[in-house]
Amino acid sequence: MEREMKVVELLKERFDEWQQKGYIPSDMIEEGYNTNQVIRERGWAYWHQLFNPRQLLLHGLLMELIDREAKTREEKIVGLLGVNRCCNRNSKLCQWINDDTHINAQTFYNQALNTFYNYGCRPLNNLQEFYIIPLSRRYVKNKNIEIKLGNASDTNYKCHIWITDPPYADAVNYHELSEFFLAWDRKFLKEVFPDWYTDSKRALAIKGSDKETFKETFLPAMKNIVSHMHENGYFILMFTHQDSEVFADLTEILLESGLMSVNAWSIVTETEDSISEGNFVQSTVSVVLKRIDKSNLEPVFIEELYPVGKEEVERQINLMYELDSSQQEPIYSPTDLELSGYYAALRVLTSCNLKATNQKIKEFLDAMREYASSFVVPDGLKSLGYDKDFVYDIWRKMDAYEKFYIRGIEFETRGERRIGVFQDAARSLGIADYDELFAERKPNNARLKTATELGQEMVVTKHGFSSTTLRMCLLAINNAVKKTEEITDVAEAVEAAHEMLKTKLETKYWNEKSKIELIFRYLSRLEKINTMQHWKLDSQIASYLAERISSDRI
Repeated sequence: MEREMKVVELLKERFDEWQQKGYIPSDMIEEGYNTNQVIRERGWAYWHQLFNPRQLLLHGLLMELIDREAKTREEKIVGLLGVNRCCNRNSKLCQWINDDTHINAQTFYNQALNTFYNYGCRPLNNLQEFYIIPLSRRYVKNKNIEIKLGNASDTNYKCHIWITDPPYADAVNYHELSEFFLAWDRKFLKEVFPDWYTDSKRALAIKGSDKETFKETFLPAMKNIVSHMHENGYFILMFTHQDSEVFADLTEILLESGLMSVNAWSIVTETEDSISEGNFVQSTVSVVLKRIDKSNLEPVFIEELYPVGKEEVERQINLMYELDSSQQEPIYSPTDLELSGYYAALRVLTSCNLKATNQKIKEFLDAMREYASSFVVPDGLKSLGYDKDFVYDIWRKMDAYEKFYIRGIEFETRGERRIGVFQDAARSLGIADYDELFAERKPNNARLKTATELGQEMVVTKHGFSSTTLRMCLLAINNAVKKTEEITDVAEAVEAAHEMLKTKLETKYWNEKSKIELIFRYLSRLEKINTMQHWKLDSQIASYLAERISSDRI
């Protein structure tokens, strides 16, 4: 306590002077959707109240050091970035994770201003990894290159490359959240970037919460940029969303703006932490756009584009596979490959004089994503030794929940246990109610339930997984395991489970017999994988059932 009293004493000596010099925040918190949270929950009215005395003292000393020691503009910029990183990792909004890791969450772990009763505070030595920024030297040979920050709606000069990252749909209120950093940055920003504005420009923010308003404000901004593009210029649009409705809206905006997508790539922009859940997306799509003159193009109806779209999906995925093969570790996850259906569709739709409603565009996007999903067959299925086309055909016809479960098993076989990977897979397949399929949902220790862990759950329910063939196969494994425990006769138990499966599936059993055998063959391989020992008994039973299915005849 004496040390903390000393901290308070030292801060009091400097507080007024530091605020006047801009070393610590003095701004009031402006009311808004996100900023109201700290006002409502804690009564904090000023940005400095989001930090305790020790945090203010440490950050203020760093700001004072930069002001005194930084000799060049570049040194001040790097120093300021370091302080920003410290503020993000050392505020009263940094949750203390009370588990075996005991880490400090960052302030913006979920792009909000969350208050906590129990927060973490870092000493100076634990801020070193954030304050010291490793930079590699990059020289720009062309001294005529100029980089500008501006408002897309009123830009009045031409540029070779435009880059923007606007909000979409359930948008993050970046204009509000940026004020957390601007409260610290204002002094140095004015010095090193005298032409820059130093407020968040809330009134100019294009908000994505209302679909029509979003389009009304975003479209003019896009058209303005297009009018200031060079003939061979590029427009890079950052896009972080996995919903086909949002992609459909984006497609309409691009069509009306006179822009054509020439390429799109997923780039990992978020790292997994131990607490990020919900709508947490780890990759951003960078869409590369060029101007297109459609005045001489014949109108095209969207129904004509399905064959072309499928060809483009295959080309995109094959190219991604090719890039993956040249790396020591895979660059693209199965989710990235499946979402490439959207990227390919975007290229096809924006390259022609399209006549289609928003709903038709959404249906096309969904169809291309589903085709991409059918094209990206899990390695475990491909390794079973069956004919490639046979496996592709069965995978293509599988239900979305079946694909999700098998995708999840594939993650586990590779030792992948991050919950975010499972969540991304679910979003790419268009399913939301998947919680009941998990045995563990810890952020870095997630896995799906085995057949015996599922037991009799989700058999006669309204859940989408309940009516699938895969669910009945898992039920058969569970029943055989339980029966074996009762009578200790594995052969009899497997026979009874087989008969139960035929009864449950009725005519579907014979219609999907090949699929059922493939499922059991896939599950039977799990006992030989080190990361899947929790499947050992279930996997053995699956191998017995696979043999019975294989030899079964009408």
